[in-house]
Amino acid sequence: MEPRKYYLISWSSFWGPSYSYLGLSDRLKGGALVPIQNEQAIELFYNIGITRWFHVTPDIQILDPFLQRTSTALLVGMRAKIDF
Repeated sequence: MEPRKYYLISWSSFWGPSYSYLGLSDRLKGGALVPIQNEQAIELFYNIGITRWFHVTPDIQILDPFLQRTSTALLVGMRAKIDF
């Protein structure tokens, strides 16, 4: 019997971009206690299939938050997923 082989980057690895937009109504913007605006974000991720059941996904996001007093943010993250 041959031992199982695991590859660092498997057939299930992939990457992709993402964009999101959160539009707030004028009524909500006018009634808020702090100045708010519409929110936008872009993301780039790479899903690494360590095995068929274990995936690691590093990502980078640029976020223009809804609070007007907050500047654009750069977020770097990583998540892991285990399928049972």
